[in-house]
Amino acid sequence: MTGLINGSFEEWGEDNTLVLPVGGNPYLVTWDNVKVAAPWMPWYVHEEGVWDKPESKPAETPERLHGGSVAACFYTFYRDHWGGHKQTVNVPVGATVRLSAWAHAWSATEIEGYEHWSDNPHWSVGAGDQAFAALHENLMPKTGHPYTDGLHNFHFRIGIDPTGNDDPLASTVVWSSDWAIYNEYHQIAIEMQAQGDVVTAFLQSKTTWPFKHNDAYWDDARLTVIGEPPEPDPDERQYKRTVHLIPQDTNLLELAEVIEIAAPHRQTITWSADDAWIDHPNLTARYVNVWDVERVAGSMREMRDWVEKYYPPEPNVITYRNFTTTTPPEPEPEPPYEFRSIIGFQQQMARDYRDEFIARVKPPVWLLINGFEEAAHIKSLSPTTKVAVRHVDNAWGDYLFASDIDAAAARWLNHYGQTLFDQADNIDYVLGLNEYIATNDYNALQAMPYWIEALINLLDREGWPARLIGGNLPVGNPQSDDWCDHYEIPRQTSLLVPSARLLADNDCLFGYHAYWGVRNNHDGTFYCTLGRYEDEFYSMRALLNWDPVFRAAGVKVHYAFTEGGPIYISPTGSMVSSDAGWKWRETYDGNTRAAIGSVMQFDQECNDWMAEFGDYVDLLAIFLHGGHGQWEYFDWAGAPSWLLADALT
Repeated sequence: MTGLINGSFEEWGEDNTLVLPVGGNPYLVTWDNVKVAAPWMPWYVHEEGVWDKPESKPAETPERLHGGSVAACFYTFYRDHWGGHKQTVNVPVGATVRLSAWAHAWSATEIEGYEHWSDNPHWSVGAGDQAFAALHENLMPKTGHPYTDGLHNFHFRIGIDPTGNDDPLASTVVWSSDWAIYNEYHQIAIEMQAQGDVVTAFLQSKTTWPFKHNDAYWDDARLTVIGEPPEPDPDERQYKRTVHLIPQDTNLLELAEVIEIAAPHRQTITWSADDAWIDHPNLTARYVNVWDVERVAGSMREMRDWVEKYYPPEPNVITYRNFTTTTPPEPEPEPPYEFRSIIGFQQQMARDYRDEFIARVKPPVWLLINGFEEAAHIKSLSPTTKVAVRHVDNAWGDYLFASDIDAAAARWLNHYGQTLFDQADNIDYVLGLNEYIATNDYNALQAMPYWIEALINLLDREGWPARLIGGNLPVGNPQSDDWCDHYEIPRQTSLLVPSARLLADNDCLFGYHAYWGVRNNHDGTFYCTLGRYEDEFYSMRALLNWDPVFRAAGVKVHYAFTEGGPIYISPTGSMVSSDAGWKWRETYDGNTRAAIGSVMQFDQECNDWMAEFGDYVDLLAIFLHGGHGQWEYFDWAGAPSWLLADALT
């Protein structure tokens, strides 16, 4: 019979293992801690202190299974390994065969800042808790950073020796490319023409570093002759399949009706006719329920003709059903969106006429960087104004990568002191850490959701009603997924999704610093990024880059632009330090009306976005009262503030 025996590693026992000593002769041995899924034979290269003896065992936990009830685990603990499994198979003389297998690794160890994840079986160094699969040739080059370089640890590949030689190190073995696969299964495949009537299949994993958990998992290996129907594996259960084929435009009420019928019997639901008739070597019969055939194929005749043309009519049994639910009525049209200014302000210190400004403008938010005890006074001046508080602590690494993240969150909250609780009824928002995601900082991106979760849990335990504004990420960071794809590095915006989900699920806000670039042309005109293609890289990055990724993941989060405004941008597109605000000679050079015009334009852009996508932008807090040091170029105090008040009212 052609094909692997026990290809899904369901049967295990004790048998020989092939050891390939570096500089020595191969030998067979039976180890108590190397279980064997015969007729597979484990093999490994051995060189003391370099390539160590691995262990082999059946894996039965659900996250380690691709199919069936058992997979193969080939692993070392704080050691490197190079080895796998092999099996010799009879094939038709000269046949072209295809070998495929599903693999993934648990690749974890203690790394500073990630110690509490090293024993998490769903987490691997470099990949975090996400599924990851890529050819090694496409990985970002090593940088020397212990976390991001972790993607280079595991090398998976499979091979075929077309001569039937069963030596894994023989020059006659033809290998696939090397793969890095973590946390979830990914299939590897290779094709080769046999030189006789026998071939040998090889599965191999090879590690780069002696991680604490160097665990390779294999499942559902297959060897098939191309051009011939694959023979069922006798170790696998034969089965019947029932599929519910539904129209592409099935609504939720109709889908619920199908689920009610299919779910108790674990039957398949699909929108694809091809998926409904997809074949499997162990399939003994296929029953397809076609729902509302006119919407699926036009008529029963057209459905039958299509099946007979593209798929064998046997063992197909087709039945037709109609929905009993009625199509829900069209929802009432939403009222037209009404413009709502998001322009709020923040102060580092109170200045003259501040109270008059608040009472007149009634801004949506007033952010206090200190003087938190003024929250009640701000509310008395403008009851509709939300009050936010922010503590400045630039040692964010001490919190984000703390070994005890909950203790770090408590330490952060203590900076606000008793005032936080005395003013609890008057404070609406509290800001988390500030600007802690640098360019290409995958460590911080991976740590971010754990920090946000710790803050949310702490505020909940303390019973403090304010909403957290998490993130507060710097303008331009992190990079968009499209940019990462172009430069063939791991995606960054997608790594924000867990944080966005935490914030959305807990009625919190995602903070971003929405600065837009301005440059003085010194001819009475100014270059501004608003309304240009650069918008999506700077002030509108959260809405134009992040939000589509979040929504694709089912997340709708509210945004808070906790800093923002016009800032100098160089001709090369870089934004310089924070002393280059709107008053700086190379920005607006004190041209108040031009600066106000850009503020109003940004307000309009955000409202245009909300009119299309929903009311999800809560605020922009620009510096009104900075007044000292590097913030003097941001200060609107005095005459500029009253011109700004005129524009807003």
